[in-house]
Amino acid sequence: MQEVPRFEIFECSLTADAGNANPFADVTLSATFTDGKRRYTVDGFYDGDRMYKIRFAPPEEGTWSYQTQSNLAALHHVEGTFECTPAVSRGALTIDPRYPHWFSREDGGAEFVVNDGWYPHPLFGDSLPFEGLDFPPPSETDMQDYLRILGDHGVNMTIEVDQLYARQSSILDESFNWPWAWVDRAARRIDPERFNLAYYRRMERTLSFAKAQGVFYGVELLFDNSVFRPREWSAHPLNRQNGGWLETDEQGTGWMAMFDLDNSTHVRHVERYLRYTVARLSAYWNVFWALGAESGNLAQVPGRELPVERIRAWYEHWGDRVADWDVYGRLQTIGDTGEQEALVRSRRNQFILTQEHTSMEKEGAFIEATHRFGERFWRYGRPTVIGEQDRHNVGRYEAERKGYWTAFVSGFLMGRVDRHFGVAQHGQLVESELFGCGNPPPIYADLKRMRRFVETEGVQYWRMAPADALLREVKGIVHCLAREDEAYVLYFVSGGSAELELVDCQYEWFNPRTAEKLEGNCKAGRCVFAAPDEQDWVLYIRRGDN
Repeated sequence: MQEVPRFEIFECSLTADAGNANPFADVTLSATFTDGKRRYTVDGFYDGDRMYKIRFAPPEEGTWSYQTQSNLAALHHVEGTFECTPAVSRGALTIDPRYPHWFSREDGGAEFVVNDGWYPHPLFGDSLPFEGLDFPPPSETDMQDYLRILGDHGVNMTIEVDQLYARQSSILDESFNWPWAWVDRAARRIDPERFNLAYYRRMERTLSFAKAQGVFYGVELLFDNSVFRPREWSAHPLNRQNGGWLETDEQGTGWMAMFDLDNSTHVRHVERYLRYTVARLSAYWNVFWALGAESGNLAQVPGRELPVERIRAWYEHWGDRVADWDVYGRLQTIGDTGEQEALVRSRRNQFILTQEHTSMEKEGAFIEATHRFGERFWRYGRPTVIGEQDRHNVGRYEAERKGYWTAFVSGFLMGRVDRHFGVAQHGQLVESELFGCGNPPPIYADLKRMRRFVETEGVQYWRMAPADALLREVKGIVHCLAREDEAYVLYFVSGGSAELELVDCQYEWFNPRTAEKLEGNCKAGRCVFAAPDEQDWVLYIRRGDN
């Protein structure tokens, strides 16, 4: 009997001839899996050359059996069994309702997420000297080099933005950009009734490689950001002139037509695409869904305003549909907030993906803006993830490190700056070559030290909340994450001091630049803590009986 570890992928491959039927649209295939206690029905998918596949990630150990259902006789009532063995991973990202501001894992434990954000993508016009408007999409080797650097440095989250390569003058790599089959690559024409197998196979290889590095990978689904600008819309597959099904509006975009649940043709095509994508990719435990991009940030652009209810209805509909097909409940984010509150508050918008665009030129102002951002978003009661910081901040690595630590003690996940240049080349990040900062840039060593400190010291951050109100007699910029009378994490941005009322405790100064540690004890009462120097320091305090 075949053995599959818990949370990993069991795959069943079946061969059948669909005759004159379109195997993507006309053939239905699903399978019901049961271990005698639980029952899950998942869709299968066509993978070319008369081959159909079904994927299932068993959530529990034991013997599982399955039976297929299909409108094609050769695929109907196929049965089998496999044994689910102990896990070799901790499974997918989840959110524990007891600690809704932080991420957990499928095995029930917490997960300290260090987020890279939206990975690099081309610019759309007014470039800085180091930015690129037209450069090739990353090769698989480039993406693997990027993901390997993330994994090697404890960075375990990234979100794709492949759609923004539509800003380029040509997209001729069949495997790279759009999930619909090409009819004429040079003319950018697609067949909306068939899917691009090269695209999906590349995506699967990328997900598999990211999983091996321990990186959670956000797959962006609805391509809404690229219907807003004329240049991107000119290359968009939904555009009727490219073989799609949406008409261009008078501004030369597809923005007004995109969020239309009353267009039955539009709904049918989107549903078929999403259902196929979920069938192929949802079994990967490191995947999460970014349904949209910046729709909330763009929704109220003068002259192109869309009713908030229309956008909300669009995402709530597709969030529910994806959840219907995704039996594992992979996390979803709408990705629609920009720098404002989320427009969509449905149960499917499980964490907030947003932006923070404060300049780092004046470090103190940047740190305070970052902290205020955390205060604001903490009250929404969900994990908040920054997709990008301002692109003008590239190369300011010391300030970027301070932003990550400030975000942590303010209750959210920072992301890297917006990088409008290639991902990697010749085994190193393009950023390293542009800024002469070493391979990889120093921020990744900083983030590695950050994650190692939190995990090796056993900081139970998921039980904590932003708690600056506990600080007294603060000198300098100091922010605090705490569970009062149990544990505290203070971040001193540039030296300084702060006073706390404490029970007997142990404390440790951690140098985020070198990983140096200085330990001590404090008796119950008012304790004043002064940073060892004028650089940034982390102070971890815990009860003396812990």
